[in-house]
Amino acid sequence: MDILNSIGFVNFWGVTPCVNLVETEEEQIKNTSIKDPFNILISNSNDLRHFIYTVYKLFVSQKEKGIEHRPINFYIHEDHLEILCRDLLFIHLITDRNKSIIERVEMLMELYGNTLLPSRTIDYINIVYKLLISFICKDKNSSPIYKDLIDLSCLTHKQIDSMQEIFSSYDSKYPYDIEKYRNDRVRYCMKDRYDYRKNLYDWDYNMNIQNFAPIIRLRYYIYWRENGIAFVMRINQYKFPNRTLACYIEGKKKEGHDSCMVRGFWGDIVNSPYIGYGLELETREEVTYFYANNKIDYLRDSQDVTEYNLVKFLLRMDHNEIYDFMKREKEKERQRQERIKREEEEKEKNEKEEQEKKKKEQNKKLNSITEEQNEEEEEEEICTSTKKIKEKEKEKEEKKDNKGIILDKNDGVKEMTEKISKLMTEEKKEKNNDNVNDTTEESMIKATKDENNYDTNELIQAFREVKFKIFLVGGDIEKNIYKKKKFKNYFDIILYGFHASSKFNEMQKSVLKPSSRLLFELNSYMASFEEKTRKEYKENLVKMCKNNGFILDDTSLKYLYQFKIKQPSQEDENQIESEENNNNTTEISTSTLNKTNND
Repeated sequence: MDILNSIGFVNFWGVTPCVNLVETEEEQIKNTSIKDPFNILISNSNDLRHFIYTVYKLFVSQKEKGIEHRPINFYIHEDHLEILCRDLLFIHLITDRNKSIIERVEMLMELYGNTLLPSRTIDYINIVYKLLISFICKDKNSSPIYKDLIDLSCLTHKQIDSMQEIFSSYDSKYPYDIEKYRNDRVRYCMKDRYDYRKNLYDWDYNMNIQNFAPIIRLRYYIYWRENGIAFVMRINQYKFPNRTLACYIEGKKKEGHDSCMVRGFWGDIVNSPYIGYGLELETREEVTYFYANNKIDYLRDSQDVTEYNLVKFLLRMDHNEIYDFMKREKEKERQRQERIKREEEEKEKNEKEEQEKKKKEQNKKLNSITEEQNEEEEEEEICTSTKKIKEKEKEKEEKKDNKGIILDKNDGVKEMTEKISKLMTEEKKEKNNDNVNDTTEESMIKATKDENNYDTNELIQAFREVKFKIFLVGGDIEKNIYKKKKFKNYFDIILYGFHASSKFNEMQKSVLKPSSRLLFELNSYMASFEEKTRKEYKENLVKMCKNNGFILDDTSLKYLYQFKIKQPSQEDENQIESEENNNNTTEISTSTLNKTNND
């Protein structure tokens, strides 16, 4: 497979996990005496994951530690304007407080990595793209809540016009057969091996992805490679094309080979969108929970991690609430223990009732036996009394006088039957009450609280309290940033995406401050590269930065390299001073010689 073709020409998602960009520069940001803003350039990172995570961490530090940070300027640069349009759409969705956090997260995930969308997301886009057009065109009637956070001054009028056309293409009335375009890409990359493509998907997973990201499950990865759908939410039917993934690239006509712009799907078809938010976690508890396995496979997958991270970020930034990911599991365990207690109590009740029933049955049998004996005795007495008439008359009189005794016996039988019937009705009532108590179980605690106590026309809390501004930059970075005078000695941190590392050159030195840092995304999580090529890329990157006066920092990560400007040591300073002294002595000697010659 052609690696460059499979990676794509316009990348819509990142190939490394999100990073806090100000973590290494925290002391400089804490210094509130410096009024100058902290300037960060993010070039070709393909999405907003670094920006979202950085603002989240700054907001957490402000709330927990009471630190007031300096204002931060985020310069988000992308070669292709389609990605900047997607960034604006995501910012609008994040700040849309008319929708719950779960709805926002689901739409973010679907727009981020799915080629097909459900109808509710399409209806939302059909409304939002008009608002975005009015915002970038600076319509007076449009006043979105994020208008003060986004600056479009770095974009030219031509770029704004092209962004307007991109937003208008989001309308569902325009045809866009993304399934055909993506299938054509797969056919072109696979060529003769297209019929055996599932075997190739399995090879890429087992030889590469399983080694560095085993939480990405094989069946989900193959499903995404085949259909382009990474995140399946609830019972949605994914039928409509994701027009935010449409873009143009330069091509040539078959006849005449004239240059032209070709519309299609030119994104990545090998590296899945699970990498940006679905691999890394913050705490050990989160890792043990989401990476738990049953000795065969992980119990959860990268989609669960992605959804959890996004819900956690938005819940904290919007409501300032900590997402207790174990709350639901604790509630389930509590309900399970209560159910066990109820079952034990029911067993004890049933045993007692059975014992009482047995006792009652035994008493009934004894009563019936005594009654039969009494009747037999009475019959014997009547038979013996036939001989004597006088005794019979006396017995009759005694019976007449003592009728109440006989009636008492009959009444006793009736009372017993009434008592038994009462006991039976009481037992039935108790059983019915027990069944009602069994069916009433406590409801599950929701993962997020949809409170309506806040104003929907306000920004989310983190965007209000963290002082920052976003500058959108498109096109050639040398022309729009490196060659402009206002950006000389301007940036404190520059992050280059994997696809922008080849554009690193000496021109950027004029843009950096002496204490600034360079960050480069690596290809550690990319399935299209072998281990050899990954090592070669890292070695070449270190050599290139060393030749330009940068050294590798110890705080680098496995998927991100950090470089800082090489500061001259004492030996180097002594050498420079000695060279300067030698130059001064030679100048003095030449001047004295010139004087003597003149004399």
